[in-house]
Amino acid sequence: MLYLKGLSIEGFRSIRDKQEIDINALGRATRIAGVNNDTGGDSGAGKTSVAEAIDYLFNVSSIPATVLKCRESTGPIEICGTFLNEKSEEIVIKRNSKDGVSVSINNELVEGLSTIVEEKIDELISIPRKIFRKMYHKKQKESGFFLKLTPKESWNFLNQACGLGEWQIKLEKLDIRVKELKDLLSKKEYEISVDKDSLKDLEERTNFVVPEKPVLIDTKHIEKEIKQIESTVEKLIAEKDETISKIQKPENVPTDYGRLIEKLEEEIGKHENRHQDVLDEVNAKYKKLKTIVEFKEKELNDKRFAESNANHLKKDIKKKVTELKMLGEEECPTCNQVWVDPIKQEIINEKKTALKSDKATYDKLVKESDGQEDLVEKIAKGKAKLEELSEPVVNNELEHINKYKAEIKKYQEKISKASSEYQTAYSAYSTEIDKAKNHFNELIESQKSKASSLASQVQENELKKEYYDKAVEKIESDKAIFENAKQTRRDKIFAKEKELSELNKEMDLAYESKKAIRSYNMKVFQETLDTIAYNASNILNMVPNAQNSTITFESFKELKNGNIKEEITAFINNGKGQNVDVRSFSGGEETSIDLAVDLAVIDVLEDKFNKGINIFLMDEPFNGLDGISKEGYVEILTNIDTNKKLIIMDHSVEVKEMISDTIIVEKSNDVSRIVNE
Repeated sequence: MLYLKGLSIEGFRSIRDKQEIDINALGRATRIAGVNNDTGGDSGAGKTSVAEAIDYLFNVSSIPATVLKCRESTGPIEICGTFLNEKSEEIVIKRNSKDGVSVSINNELVEGLSTIVEEKIDELISIPRKIFRKMYHKKQKESGFFLKLTPKESWNFLNQACGLGEWQIKLEKLDIRVKELKDLLSKKEYEISVDKDSLKDLEERTNFVVPEKPVLIDTKHIEKEIKQIESTVEKLIAEKDETISKIQKPENVPTDYGRLIEKLEEEIGKHENRHQDVLDEVNAKYKKLKTIVEFKEKELNDKRFAESNANHLKKDIKKKVTELKMLGEEECPTCNQVWVDPIKQEIINEKKTALKSDKATYDKLVKESDGQEDLVEKIAKGKAKLEELSEPVVNNELEHINKYKAEIKKYQEKISKASSEYQTAYSAYSTEIDKAKNHFNELIESQKSKASSLASQVQENELKKEYYDKAVEKIESDKAIFENAKQTRRDKIFAKEKELSELNKEMDLAYESKKAIRSYNMKVFQETLDTIAYNASNILNMVPNAQNSTITFESFKELKNGNIKEEITAFINNGKGQNVDVRSFSGGEETSIDLAVDLAVIDVLEDKFNKGINIFLMDEPFNGLDGISKEGYVEILTNIDTNKKLIIMDHSVEVKEMISDTIIVEKSNDVSRIVNE
């Protein structure tokens, strides 16, 4: 609960300079009147600025700060309110359009971001700000706040105002936990069912059948016989090796022939290298001579080209001599007419210069073309020499090579003959060896087969014994494993059943807690609602023509599905046993009901829950009412049992006559000031 002690306003609307109102000094009911010296009337003086300033202070104004700022002031808006709370702590809330908002409690400033300061203001108000604004400021033509909420909104507001929001949160958390517990119980019951089925399956699978013990034979005499066979096999292998060693192996091809062939091939290589050297020398001479011939041919072609150019130039020289002769005789070289030209001599000089240059070039070309016959003769000799060098080279080295190759061929024939004889002899040798091996191998394999058969009997006997022993061992092991598995499963079932029991206990506790909280909430909520209805009915009974009316509220409606519908619906009983929905009223009746319910709600919240503020500002609250109704309402407001200071902005005669305490907002030269009478 906040108690406004004082209010200062600066740079707001038409209030330029700082104006202060001592709220403590005001009476039970105070009228705010306007005096506009600029127009000579009371409208436009700025009397609503007081209520709007408090709206701005609590940051619930719907008007932008740029509109609220005083046009006659260069400074920012600054609204400051001094309050006391239920602990008698002094609280100062200051809002400045430039510096932001600040809160101090017993001169201790709440520091931090603006959001932190706003949260502190919310904590001090403890009611949603939009509803809080309607609890202390009834704007012009604005209907009551409580009955204009939707049924669900009014339920939520009153639930929070009664301090039941925390219990409601606990209920919601319990609902979430109950849902979680239901899921956990369902899951746990399913797990236990699965484990019990698994245990049943394990118990059915523990009827193990022990195999019949096999009939075993004595294997000592068999093992003795196997050792005798192994001894016989060793003797046969030794006899086989001795027989094979006595068979004579044929001699291989003599190695002398091969060494002679290698020596001859070495000699052939030497002579071939020498022959290649001769060929390389001839080729080098051929390449060198060919290069010389090609160079001479190019030189001959250059001389022939110079000769051709000289012949062409000779013709040009003859032509130019003729032209000069004609020019000297004043005859045109092209048309043979008489030629008179002032620059004729210059042309003759140019042609003489050109003729001289051509003659020098001609002499040079003639000189370059000399010596062609000598070059032709040298080229012919060079080509003849090239023909000689291109013929095959024959020398003594080739004769030696051919001789050695013939000798190699002779030795190769001897080797081929000896090799053939060796292959025949070796084939006979191999046949005799294979015959001996096959004979002894057959004897050895026969003995080994007999030993293998006997060993199979021994192995089969051992396998029967091993299989039986392992089967018995596995059955015992499986029995132990299954017993452990069954015990483990039993332990799991026991543990899960214990968890299931704990979950059921928690579920029962959650249901009981929900029931207790809901019962408490409903009791507190309904008591509060009944008190509001009682107080509102008492206020309404003071209004003429409404003395027998009773206001009732309906809440916690049970639906067909068993759920509780949490909303508030208001009715008026007109004293004739009829309940009428308050939303069906209009005009003066609607105004009366709204005002009665709002005052009752505010009074209950202050008395029972210590929430709200000690002022109630009303701007033209009696519009639409006749003079008698206005007087009745003013009398109700001034006589009602409440701690609030009622501040009414009204210029009607009835209000002026009935409320003596007045705050005057006087405006001169577009600037307003506040005067306490």
